[in-house]
Parts: sequence; structure tokens; C-alpha cells
Amino acid sequence: MVSLSPKYRPLVQREPPIKDTVMAWSKDTWDTLRDAFERTDWSVFNNTAQNVNEVAETVCSYIKFCVNNIVPKKTIKSFPNNKPWITKDRKHILNKKKEAFRNNKTDDLKRIQKEVKHAIRKGKKDYNTKIEGFFRDSNMKKVWQGMKLMSGCKAKGSSGVEGDVLYANEFNKFYARKVTGWGARSNGFNSMFLLSPKYLHLRFRDQSYAGREFYLARYPSLRSEVTQSCDR
Repeated sequence: MVSLSPKYRPLVQREPPIKDTVMAWSKDTWDTLRDAFERTDWSVFNNTAQNVNEVAETVCSYIKFCVNNIVPKKTIKSFPNNKPWITKDRKHILNKKKEAFRNNKTDDLKRIQKEVKHAIRKGKKDYNTKIEGFFRDSNMKKVWQGMKLMSGCKAKGSSGVEGDVLYANEFNKFYARKVTGWGARSNGFNSMFLLSPKYLHLRFRDQSYAGREFYLARYPSLRSEVTQSCDR
């Protein structure tokens, strides 16, 4: 008798689990964070900054500092075959199904199977709503990551154009040869880009910023709900 091992190996066996440190958000942490923002004297940032770019950079750094000091952290283990719509509650239902299968409980297995289908269907719907929320926040990176995950699209090799910096500068010089006065207009580029609608909306309630709206550059680890809580 010859034992042959299959060539295909499941993803959970090909790749090891990943340990990651995440923030444990809760209602108490949101209340504490919001209280810290309400006690903050926002006029300090206006008095010390030289321009709107420096104000935005300072405020974002301060918000991130408050988040890191207030919100507790925890370590989680992610397996490569985990789906984002399978939450802790849905894993509990799946474990009940496995237990009923091991104990050969046919009646319980049929009932739990219906719960699993309903829970997974609701989880996918909630995840789809979450992806649609990224559209409203103009976070296209998260949008494409979610769409690729739901559709099962695999990443292909990079198809970028080969060339060096000198080659790219030659193209820039060619296409910008008829543009005049660019240096005079480029000083306001950062402010215009910072105030574009694709960035987060944040209002300050003190007299210095009354009625003015800023769109702050988003940090990768800064949630949109954090900046929105500044205005509550």
C-alpha cells in the first residue's frame, strides 16, 4: 500500500498565524477620550502655529497622543483563512456546530446550521455596509482591499513602468515646458490639498476657530470616529 500526500495544502497550513496589537475600544474609552478633548484648550494650537499645515500636523499628533495614552491595547492572533465578517459571536456559533457534529446530535446540528447561515449572511451584509462607509470617507485603499477580499481576487505582479528618476524628470520637463509662474503658485498647494474634501472634517469650538472648517490629513492609525468626537 502506497500512501500519497496531496499536492494542495490549505492556506491555514501554508502560512503561520499573525500576532498583532490592536486597541480595545469600548464605550468607557470613547467617553474618556471625548472628555479629554472637551478639556483641551484648542486656542494653543492656533497661537503657536505659523500656517494651516502646521496646525493640522500638530492637532493630529495631539489626537494620536491622547488615543495612545487612553485606549488600552491587546494582542490578537489572526489566522490566514480568517474572514473579516466572522466575528467572535459568529465563531461561538461555529464552535457549537462542531461540538454537535462530534457528539452526533443530528437535531441540534440542523438547528445550529440554520443559525450559522443566518449569522454569516448578516455578517457579510454588515461588512458590505462597512465597505460602503469607506466610500463616504474617501478611503479608497480600504475599499479596494475589501472588494478584493469579498470577490476572491488575487494580487498579480506589478505592471509599473520601468525607468529611473532622470527618465521621469524628462517627461515632467517636456509636459510642463509651457507652464509659467508655477513657482509662484506652488506655495499654496499644500494648503489647498489639505483643505480638499477627501480629508477629515474637524471643527474647533473655541473662538479662534468658530465657524471654520478644516480637513485634517488622516494618520493611518487614526480612526475617523476619533476626530469626529472632537466636535461632539
